Amino acid sequence: MSRKRPSAARLAVGVAPACLLFLALVGAAGCESYATWVDVPIDCEAEAGYEIHVIFAFEQTGGGSFWTAGDGALNEDGTLTEKTTATVETIPDGARCGSQYAAHLHSAYNNDWGSLVGFNDFGSLASPSPTWSGGASAYEGMSFWARAPGNTTKGFTLLLNDPNTLFEEDASEKKVSNCDTYNIAGAGDPVPVTMDPGTGQTLSGGTVTRAIYPDECGNSYTVPMLATSEWRFYTVPFTAFHQDAKPNRVPNAVLTKVGPLPGTGLLIDQLKTMILRFPKEATAELWLDNLGFYRKRAM
Repeated sequence: MSRKRPSAARLAVGVAPACLLFLALVGAAGCESYATWVDVPIDCEAEAGYEIHVIFAFEQTGGGSFWTAGDGALNEDGTLTEKTTATVETIPDGARCGSQYAAHLHSAYNNDWGSLVGFNDFGSLASPSPTWSGGASAYEGMSFWARAPGNTTKGFTLLLNDPNTLFEEDASEKKVSNCDTYNIAGAGDPVPVTMDPGTGQTLSGGTVTRAIYPDECGNSYTVPMLATSEWRFYTVPFTAFHQDAKPNRVPNAVLTKVGPLPGTGLLIDQLKTMILRFPKEATAELWLDNLGFYRKRAM
């Protein structure tokens, strides 16, 4: 679980041209002691400076609280090849700082728009409750352990949704979100039909030819991430999550409710979903553990 440090001899051969210049300036000793690779052991004390509220500990093998989505790849015979999976498994090369299990996310053959892995019940677990009165707003941001081993993509995007970005209805089909949706899926029609509320006309064929409306759902709060091959503890402040510069970016004349932090409109105590998005045409393997919220410990 570490990157091996090359010997001084091998290093001297590998960087000979640069080393000659370095020798001329500071002498041989400095050149021989310089290393481009260093040991990177797992830092099991990385959480020591934080208070962590874990939402998903991933301590039981099986399906877990996941949902997955991917575009797949259409084969010549018309069949669809799709492989987007999410399970909780035993960490194959040994426990991480005492944790023996983690979420194993995998994505491949999604060559159109990519794939998603979302977490069921994230909103209810992140919101204030009788057992957790502080809610997410009592913390600084998201925290988790992650690794992306082998020759797989290291990049992914974190998405958070709140009532300004996610459309929801209650049991009586009454809208409870701040935003609205203009996509109507017809009975038996796998391709949504988009309605233009400005004209009352429908735009069929799956092609949107209108501008996004200020109260339209879908402009999630996102932050790009880059994992490493080894386990690492990540902290992502809520202020790092931003929306795209579109007409439905918060705040606007219709979506006026914003959260308490400057620089982001995220309604922290009303989080709905947390999603990981993998890029198209990528083979992704991501291990994830102890997903939750963090704040610095009082000194």
